[in-house]
Amino acid sequence: MRIRDARYDDLPALREIERAAGALFREIGMPEIADDEPLPIEILSGYVTAGRAWVAVDPKPSRVAPTTAPPGVESSAAEPLLGSNGVLPQVGSTAAVLRVGSSAAVLRVGSSAAVLRVGSSAAVPRVGSSAAVPRVGSSAAVPRVGSSAAVPRVGSAASLPPVGSGRALSGVGVGVDADEWNGSSSAGAPVGYLIADLLDGNVHVEQVSVHPRFSRRGVGRLLIDRAAAYAAGIGAPALTLTTFAEVVWNAPYYRRCGFEVMDAAAIMPGLRAVRDHEAAAGLDRWPRVCMRRTLHTNSSG
Repeated sequence: MRIRDARYDDLPALREIERAAGALFREIGMPEIADDEPLPIEILSGYVTAGRAWVAVDPKPSRVAPTTAPPGVESSAAEPLLGSNGVLPQVGSTAAVLRVGSSAAVLRVGSSAAVLRVGSSAAVPRVGSSAAVPRVGSSAAVPRVGSSAAVPRVGSAASLPPVGSGRALSGVGVGVDADEWNGSSSAGAPVGYLIADLLDGNVHVEQVSVHPRFSRRGVGRLLIDRAAAYAAGIGAPALTLTTFAEVVWNAPYYRRCGFEVMDAAAIMPGLRAVRDHEAAAGLDRWPRVCMRRTLHTNSSG
């Protein structure tokens, strides 16, 4: 598998991956998560614009992607880097929302096959738009299973948009033991993706999903490692996410990827706002946790 930056023409495929990954929750008695709609193209576009969206693709030549943003999406977005004077979206700000790719990102919590979207400060639908509706189970609105779109999905590890922000929550299904597929895809077609937000000075995994047919090939881990490399590059000390504690491809999977469950005292304001949002959306019907993967950077100067 090859990991590359997501492109605008990948977005329809990402929504299909999310639906397929979310369907796994139906098999374990969590149909609400399975029925959660993927994030809208407008929200996903924000993550692409912000440079915090990555896809895993078949190692074959892929199509040439457009170099300009789609109609209605700004071509660039100035965002504070994590680790730079703590310049991250404040809780309750548009940038402190859950979903990735928007100032008000939506989060989704961890499913191996889907999940986590964290808000970027890039172009995102404003409050009152259909894209700003939290999904059930999402960190942003209500994290949906593997999604952080309009309706928050259950179990997202991504960041939730601050209360009063225009972001939605991310969906359930971050992580991925379902992070590889036992199938094939068309040349260069995405088989998994990850979107992330900036939260509390860290890089928050809003959603990470892998198509079930490509599970158990290490795709999810590769995507998470790519997000970790991005975080290290901007000086962020850690990756964070919220996810379901007892879903095998969520918290247990993330532990194998280097994440640890956070104590209540270690949860910072932005992440706490995401959890509060998830609870209000009904995601706490199933046990959820906040997790962190500390990054080791060179401290020599």
